[in-house]
Amino acid sequence: MREGFDERDEPTLTNIDDYKGVHSDEKRKIIKLVIISGLIVGSMFALARWYFWDKGEPELDIKKSETIKHY
Repeated sequence: MREGFDERDEPTLTNIDDYKGVHSDEKRKIIKLVIISGLIVGSMFALARWYFWDKGEPELDIKKSETIKHY
């Protein structure tokens, strides 16, 4: 038999606070850190995508009469 469980493997509820949704302060800090870092990384990705969306090789303005033909 494991500690904290009865013979049918049901919890004995010795620490009733654990079953009311009460989390430790360390767990709350980690959850906040994960959410905030996800928002920061997501916003940086969105800004980088917006900035580099149309950046690239500039269009060359060549008239059709000046087009170089390769034979």
